[in-house]
Amino acid sequence: YLYRGLPSGEGTFQLNSDLISTTTHGTTYSRDNEEGTYCYGSALVPGTASCGTVSNLFEIDEDFFEVRTIGAYVQQELAWRDRVFVAAGLRGDDNSAFGQDFGFAYYPSASISWVIGDEEFFPELSFVSDLRLRGAWGVSGLQPGFRSATTLYDPTTVATAGGDVPGVTLDVTGNTLLKPERTTEYEFGFDTGLFNERLSVNFTYYNKTSEDALIERRLPGSVGLTTEVLQNLASR
Repeated sequence: YLYRGLPSGEGTFQLNSDLISTTTHGTTYSRDNEEGTYCYGSALVPGTASCGTVSNLFEIDEDFFEVRTIGAYVQQELAWRDRVFVAAGLRGDDNSAFGQDFGFAYYPSASISWVIGDEEFFPELSFVSDLRLRGAWGVSGLQPGFRSATTLYDPTTVATAGGDVPGVTLDVTGNTLLKPERTTEYEFGFDTGLFNERLSVNFTYYNKTSEDALIERRLPGSVGLTTEVLQNLASR
């Protein structure tokens, strides 16, 4: 597995005496790769561990797996009087497992945090040393599996009048429109310090829903394809 953080940057600007702006941007690249060669056989010569010594039912096979993702993100945060923090961001990903007719996937996000315990109007309570209110909303994605969007064929032997010839049979029905499953989540809560930070209480409520769920759809035999195809079908 290879992950690289490509060029990125962050800039902080003092807009006025009360307001600070922070802008962050960057790009990422990841490559998940696996290759393997396997051999099988029976009647292995005792004391050896090489497929070259088998005397019956020799077979060889290979596996290949590669998924690449390139992404870019940008986030803008505003901090007012070091008490109120507002942020908004956007990330875009392109993944090799997407269908060829689907482009970038975009994932927006936003958050707000307010240290209300530092405000002058907040009542003085001897046992409360700090109180922060917070809320957030964002979208994330679940990528399809390797080659889920690609039509694949298996090699086979075809008997003809002139003898056996090589051929192929349909193995996987691809979906050129396949895209990631999107999950939207929002949450809100608070963090508070009690008794000079000797005790802390954290509360979070969240709700999460998914759409374009990746589901194997059964296909009728009359369509002449495989028995199933991966599609974006439902919400949950």
